[in-house]
Amino acid sequence: MLHMGQPNEGVFGTSPPFDTDDDLTAFTQWVGGIIAKRDAGEDWNGGSKFMTSALDARYEDPNLAHCWVRTHSMTDDLKKCMAQYASCGGNYKLDGLEADMVDDLHAKANEAIKPTETAKCSTFFKNATLMKQVMASESSLISKYNLGSCCSS
Repeated sequence: MLHMGQPNEGVFGTSPPFDTDDDLTAFTQWVGGIIAKRDAGEDWNGGSKFMTSALDARYEDPNLAHCWVRTHSMTDDLKKCMAQYASCGGNYKLDGLEADMVDDLHAKANEAIKPTETAKCSTFFKNATLMKQVMASESSLISKYNLGSCCSS
């Protein structure tokens, strides 16, 4: 899991969908650079743009969190976390998480948010060696938080 930044940072190349040979070479070089920083012991601020580095920088011990909400399954995760909170004696109101309200908010978000023009993740990781290098630190995080895979598209 990488934080790849915005397209205008030169990470993806020059124009959408950023899948030319030159774009893929630039991406491979960028990933190689952050892998080198990770392997040299650099942290998130030092250029290791891996999710494991971000968690290490933000949380003294991520295991102290009782529940995590993932962006790709935000509504379901939030409902599970709130149910867990209630089972520990907490009180909350479910206002805003009813199915019709969630559907309405999804529709509004889909209207407001422009779809990405970036090629699929699998395009950038055609190189199996590059994926293995990324997974050297990220596989445990992907497994721990049930994220499926580094590249699910």
